[in-house]
Amino acid sequence: MIEEPPRYILITGAAGTGTTTLARALAAEWQLAHLEADDYLWLPSDPPYQHLADKDLRDEHLLVQMRCAARAVVAGSIMGWGQALEDIFDLVVFLALPVELRLERLERREIERFGRAKPEFLEWAAQYEDDSAPGRSLARHQEWLSRRSCPVLRLEGDISVAPHTGCHPRPEPASGLSAVITLGPAPISSSTAIRNTGGTCSTLASLNPSTSATSLWP
Repeated sequence: MIEEPPRYILITGAAGTGTTTLARALAAEWQLAHLEADDYLWLPSDPPYQHLADKDLRDEHLLVQMRCAARAVVAGSIMGWGQALEDIFDLVVFLALPVELRLERLERREIERFGRAKPEFLEWAAQYEDDSAPGRSLARHQEWLSRRSCPVLRLEGDISVAPHTGCHPRPEPASGLSAVITLGPAPISSSTAIRNTGGTCSTLASLNPSTSATSLWP
């Protein structure tokens, strides 16, 4: 077990990658406040997501809640929200999934929440890998990640946060799992990487054999 988790963690990625699920699991495991970027991006409404909040205030509101909580994990995208917020994190985790799986998850989630999935929402989510589309995209996300001053951990593939999220490094990686993690100029063993990231690599999730983990440090 690690003695002390990072103070502020950001879980980010395209819609449907599981940022909320992972943030919720980490919050429970480490007793952190769990905050959603969407709660500050949008004004409260019924149904939700109808009116955007003032972009000059959203970062301030989120920062206030983070500082009040002392330790927090934030789920969602905060690109362009302001340097004070974007540079406050001690660790950023970027989740990546194939678009087909993301859209399947999103459609199921929207039906569970609202009874149907709006085609325009799914169309917006599907264009994430298209660098020519306006708004959030994979290329813009990667460029934003490259400018972070804190460690960045990239998890690719389907991730299960159950049955455990405890920090217990496996002696041997599961078959097919990429266990080489890049820290600086040279790859090192997964056990060393886990120590250098405060155990976060194994704590973040129970990685299945289709998941690869890469830690990218500035």
